[in-house]
Order: sequence, then structure tokens, then C-alpha cells
Amino acid sequence: MPRRLPPLNPVRAFEAVARTGSFSAAAEELSVTTSAVSLQVKALESYLGFRLFVRNGKALTLTARAGDCLPKISAALDLLAEAGSQWRAMSDAAVLRLRLPPGFADFWLIPRLPRFRERCPETEVRIATLPAADPGNDAEDDLTVSVLSLGSPGKLLFPLEMAAICSPEYLGRSALPLAAPADLLRHRLLHIDFSGLRLDLPDWSAWLQRFDMGGIDAAAGVHFDSPSAAVKAARNGLGLVLAPKRLLAREIADGHLMCAFDPPFPADRGYIISSARGATDLPRIAAFRRWLIEEADHDALAAQE
Repeated sequence: MPRRLPPLNPVRAFEAVARTGSFSAAAEELSVTTSAVSLQVKALESYLGFRLFVRNGKALTLTARAGDCLPKISAALDLLAEAGSQWRAMSDAAVLRLRLPPGFADFWLIPRLPRFRERCPETEVRIATLPAADPGNDAEDDLTVSVLSLGSPGKLLFPLEMAAICSPEYLGRSALPLAAPADLLRHRLLHIDFSGLRLDLPDWSAWLQRFDMGGIDAAAGVHFDSPSAAVKAARNGLGLVLAPKRLLAREIADGHLMCAFDPPFPADRGYIISSARGATDLPRIAAFRRWLIEEADHDALAAQE
């Protein structure tokens, strides 16, 4: 007799909400938007024909039917994750699948990959820089680096600090002062559409609020849907971009870019490594994870010198 299985992506979204206690926390864990998680849960409720959660103000409570099934659902998803890891290990022991934020891949990881290649020449790295479209699309990823709140599950690679960045040539040829945040009123701002990339990073509006800067149109300027394009525009003297300073450390050290103001804007987020349950026991994943941490630690020591 064939099994009658519920839709797996909605089940995964439901389990994450039930386990974390909120739609927003589940969305952060699954690297999707809160609305996407809500739609998945509604789809499961429609399939089952009964409600899974009850809202009481800000509190979110499981219904009795949902609570009765939750332990079995969590256990089943754990088993699926373990089975998936075993399949990948058997079918392509030399392939390493990564899912990374675009800016992290472009500016931090890719320049360092030759060093990993020298250490592990037999490992074939495959990089996906786009976020999963919905819960479950990242099931084949061996290792993920995500921008998450500090203290989130996983290994913190390094904390996030946002800085106003431009090229030295831009400042050199500009007759307008840029000695304090208030001077931004006369300069062109370059924007990265982090929300379109499903990245919860501070934008110019948050940066200006931190410095209590009124009177500046935080949305004015040139907008980009690609971090690489925005940084390239800043390097070519188009204006100032708000970007993670740590990712651009090499460009800054080489003199192609510079921080317009110090100190950078610390956020309560960081780049965090995570992987499927049991995946870190696989040699290729353990080796890459160890190398990532070594590279980040080396950067931190170099910054202190």
C-alpha cells in the first residue's frame, strides 16, 4: 500500500516554527522570509484541514493535534537529514556543496580558495550563492554560511561590522568634505538590496539612525541588487557603499578602498557556519569547516597587529 505523505516543505516549516517558537526565528533558520514560512504553514493547515497554531497576542501556541504529532515529525526530519548525508557521502565523497551569501563568496571565500585547493586537492567545491527559494531547497547543501543573530546555533566565523566605504580617488577628487557622518548629506550613497538577497543586514537608514543623522534622504542614490556591482561602483569612484568591512579587508589593505569613518557600525549579527546533522563527521566537510575557521582566526590576528 503506498504511503500517504504530507507535503514535506510545509512540514519542515511547521516543525521549525514549533521548535523555535516563532515564525521569524524559523525563517532565519531556514534562510527564507517570514512570509514564506507563513505560507508554507497555511498550506499544511489546508492539507490537514485543521489549525496548527493559536495566536494569543504575541504568544504562539501549538494546538493539541499539532503538539501530539510534533515529536514524531521532528524525529522523522532528523532521520531524513541523516539519510541524506549518508547518500551524499556514498555517491560523491569528493564533492563539497556550499551555500553562501553572495558578498561572502565573492570577496572573502573565493580569493582564499586556492589555499584550500592546495590542502585538499581531491575535494571538488560547488558554490551556490543564492538563498533557498523555500524551506527544503537547501537539503543537498553540505555546509552553509549565513548571516544570523549572534548566539544562533552554529559556529560563529566572525561578527558583522558595517562600514561606509569608498575609493581613495573618490575622496581625492571631491571638493566636498567627508570628515563626519553629517557630511554625507552632499555625497552619493550606493545601496545594496540586502532584502532582495534575503539577508538581514543594516542599510543606510539604520546606519544614519545610529549616528542620529536627520535631514539625509537614506533612500537617495544608486541602488544595486548585487553586492559585487555596488562595491565595484564604489571602487570606481561613484560614491559610498555601506558594506561589511571584514569582507573587504583585502581591498582596503591593497588601497583600492577605504573606510570613510571609524569605528564601523557593529551589528548584532555574524557569519555563522552550519551543516546538516551528522554532516560534520564526514571528512571533506570537517576539513573545510576547520580550514574556514583557521582563515577567520588568521584574519582576526592580522587585524590586531
